[in-house]
Amino acid sequence: MGKQEEIEENNVALALKEYRLKKIDIIIKYVIVIISIITLGISIYKYNKSKEDQFVNFMSIERYTVYKKLCNTLSSIAYNNDSISIDNTKKELWKIYHGEVLLVSDDDIYQKLMEFTQELDKKEQNLVNKDTFEANLTRITYDMVLLCKNSIAESHKLSFEKFKPGY
Repeated sequence: MGKQEEIEENNVALALKEYRLKKIDIIIKYVIVIISIITLGISIYKYNKSKEDQFVNFMSIERYTVYKKLCNTLSSIAYNNDSISIDNTKKELWKIYHGEVLLVSDDDIYQKLMEFTQELDKKEQNLVNKDTFEANLTRITYDMVLLCKNSIAESHKLSFEKFKPGY
């Protein structure tokens, strides 16, 4: 009977060993699935983050281009105001603003542009002398350049959510 017991003991030990191996195999499969899910999540996050970064870079470049055009127009008006037609100047400014600047600008840019056109209105109505008019336009233009520079610098801190459509 010793041999029979020894065979049964070996069978039990073998069955126990197989059970443990199956259990380890199942645990390994679960760990692989969990690692795969985590890897997928990280990949999706990185993809979305890179898209946001591309958008922010695009907006920075767009802001620079548009603000450069706006500031050049303002400075051209400020320093060549002897021969300007105020009505045409205002139309040109608002054309630039509503055409390109509005897409990328801040409220401060709008306020400064309003201040510039109000100064043009004062000149049109002869409420201000030439020297004061030139000084005010120069100051407003300089302020606009600073606002544009700050806006471009801030564009790197843009929230992608701000530009998503709100359905």
